[in-house]
Amino acid sequence: MNSKIVESTEKLAKDNIIINSYKDFYSGKGYFLTKNLLLGGSKKPFFFPIKSSFEKWWSSGELNIVQKKYILLLSGVNEYNVNKNAYDSIKKGYDKWNSNYLVVIYGGNKGWACNLFVGEALFFAGINTVVSGKYLSAKQIWNGESSRMKLIDKKNLLAGDIAAFGGTHVEIVTKVHRGQLFFDDDFCSRGAGRGTTDFGTEKCEGMFGDTREIENSNIRFLRAQ
Repeated sequence: MNSKIVESTEKLAKDNIIINSYKDFYSGKGYFLTKNLLLGGSKKPFFFPIKSSFEKWWSSGELNIVQKKYILLLSGVNEYNVNKNAYDSIKKGYDKWNSNYLVVIYGGNKGWACNLFVGEALFFAGINTVVSGKYLSAKQIWNGESSRMKLIDKKNLLAGDIAAFGGTHVEIVTKVHRGQLFFDDDFCSRGAGRGTTDFGTEKCEGMFGDTREIENSNIRFLRAQ
């Protein structure tokens, strides 16, 4: 078992700030939060001006477009209504931004969050899987397109490995069950983007079905290295 990856996965699952950003990303708000600098995210501006200097500061070029969009998203102010009258609301939005997190904006379409969860969990464990400024997609992981992930034989599956479901979804394995008297060998895993509400929870094989049976032909396993 790779206990470091399992612990990092559980740590990420408890990080409500990142998890809530994944929910927003999945629902089409176009952004997510990260601690990984290699994703090219934007930091919180280190200060917010007084009201008399606000409009000049906003238009001065000191802020990049991502910082502006995220502050406005947090404040609920439309970009066409940025003026002194909106100062208090925009300041409240700025104050909501936790400076420990970077914001990444990909656009307004619905985004798949499963690969973000896997990539961030591995990053927490000291394994960086960023390619061209992004975490590997579920399809890239399924195809084994990264030298940082090696396809493994199912008989060698351990907690901390990555479960790839048919090229469309990925999760981190957290428990492996073998030699059960009445059930096939199966596993538990954590992930994101299983729907609008299921983010970070641990899911295990139930009494019926084979969604997390190790021998399910629609599941491949990879080991990060």
